[in-house]
Amino acid sequence: MNQRIVLQLIADETSIYLSRGFTLQRFCAISDAIKLLDLDNMASSCDELVIQYVGNKSNIDFVRRLFDDHHFCDFFVPICIGGGITSANKANNLIYSGADKVFISSSLIDKPEIIK
Repeated sequence: MNQRIVLQLIADETSIYLSRGFTLQRFCAISDAIKLLDLDNMASSCDELVIQYVGNKSNIDFVRRLFDDHHFCDFFVPICIGGGITSANKANNLIYSGADKVFISSSLIDKPEIIK
């Protein structure tokens, strides 16, 4: 079985977070993460980038800004985005905004029909 490297980011509109003991701690601004984490190089070296959106605003706007501001188009890495997806329409909008796939978790408890 081949090993895969999956980079996961927990983010809101402005920041990257660390998860410690199920508590989110702000790590840095998204703009600083590009330099601090060498995010472009790290993302180009991984097999998949998973972004868990924990913000209050639309995750569609976040995704569009992420792709516009940062140069993930300089290389190909599949991008999976989750958080705030409460309908099939929201999932479709994320795909059309640049995500390769989406993940849905807690919304399925309240609305299992999302995936029908």
